Amino acid sequence: MRIFERLAHKERDPLRAILASMTEGVYSTDLEGRVLWVNPAAERIAGREAAQVVGRNYVESLDLADESGLPLSEAERPLECCIAAKQPVYLPLVYLRRPSGERVPIALSTSPILDPLEGPASCVTVFRDLRRDQELEEMKVNLVSLVSHELRTPLGHIRGFASTLLQRDLEWDPRTREEFLRDIEREVERLDKLITDLLDMSRMQAGLLDAFERRPVPPAALVSTALERVRELLADREVVVDVPTNLPDVEADASAMTRVIANLLENAAKYSPPGSAVHVGATRADDDLRLTVEDRGPGIPPEERERVFEKFVRLPRAGAGVPGVGLGLAICRSAVAAHGGKIWAEDHEGGGARFVVSLPLAPGSLMPARS
Repeated sequence: MRIFERLAHKERDPLRAILASMTEGVYSTDLEGRVLWVNPAAERIAGREAAQVVGRNYVESLDLADESGLPLSEAERPLECCIAAKQPVYLPLVYLRRPSGERVPIALSTSPILDPLEGPASCVTVFRDLRRDQELEEMKVNLVSLVSHELRTPLGHIRGFASTLLQRDLEWDPRTREEFLRDIEREVERLDKLITDLLDMSRMQAGLLDAFERRPVPPAALVSTALERVRELLADREVVVDVPTNLPDVEADASAMTRVIANLLENAAKYSPPGSAVHVGATRADDDLRLTVEDRGPGIPPEERERVFEKFVRLPRAGAGVPGVGLGLAICRSAVAAHGGKIWAEDHEGGGARFVVSLPLAPGSLMPARS
């Protein structure tokens, strides 16, 4: 029995366990191209179960094509090249077609396995799904583009106001000077929020957003603090608050959850017509609490309600001319999830959007729900 088959045959063999736990797909084939064994990652990436490919030629299960969609010729296929050259073959980008027709970009390498007694015995092919890499690259491009614009705009305003105030040949009355200074302050706050969002995104990518200090917090206190934070943004609107003071506490990091609510309130102000009402509410629902923020804006189409919580996503119709880089809702979702809660968007009766945050109640606050 050939060396790889001997190793893989043993159920408790450490090599088999290592291969099975890899995130890269692994195919073992004999010199004729017949598949001997595949790991779970290979099943997932290729979209074919082991029972469908073991014993068959690898070309049937690894349907490889170039960037233009043309199948690889025999002279280009990695196994044939590996056997002919008797050394590893690496393809940095090739496309794997799944049974559904989806084309998955992969990086692939095929290496010969040598039996000390018999020489070349079989080959192993390892491939990695590149979709995540491409998403990250696209994210970097979006980040550079969006951040450069979002940084330039407030910096340009600050420079303009400051330069105007510094002109020696002009005298500004106290009221005008105060208006200029307030504009500078607003732009600085905008920059501060952008930097905070970017830092939070970095923490989110590193899995650090769950490092919160959660304590029992009254929902009314969270809402009150969040409203104060965005007081100027909501100055020209009717804000309806329906948060009973006798609601049970939630288990939350007060600072993080205040930011979530403030973010939702800021979105309501940015994406709804000036002067329209914003509604903030809270109700008990079994063993959790539901916080809601409602606006009278254009609403969110059903097919976009999940996507708006992804990084750098801004809906074209609603986001035209509105400052921001599309990180707020993604950070909200990560923060809420780290609290063991959920956040979603739905229709607001009469038009607009309603964002709902569901948070677990604090231990000791689980009094019976109202009948």
